[in-house]
Amino acid sequence: MARELARKNLPYIESQVEPKLQLSTVPLGKVIWVRVIFVFLLVSAIIGVGILQIKLHSETINYKEGISSLEKEIDQIILENEGLKKEVEKLSSPSRLYQEGKRLGMEPADKILEVTKY
Repeated sequence: MARELARKNLPYIESQVEPKLQLSTVPLGKVIWVRVIFVFLLVSAIIGVGILQIKLHSETINYKEGISSLEKEIDQIILENEGLKKEVEKLSSPSRLYQEGKRLGMEPADKILEVTKY
């Protein structure tokens, strides 16, 4: 208080007693329990976030494995498709059709016949 009066250039009177600050005291046991609860909540939150991260990471790995197996299956089907296309080309070649016709006793037609409905 004397300092405040000196700053304001006011006279200091001895009878004015500076108020004493009274600190509110909290029992030590309460402080410890609050800290323990805070630490427990903090640790629980960290563990929860860690478990969530592990779960998300394992799901991501499962999705990647599924995608890679589907890509392998697609590659296999593409190869099978290419083989079938080559077989169709081979089976539909004119020389092969001619030989197959001869084997079955067919002959090339001299003229084109039209089939009409009676």
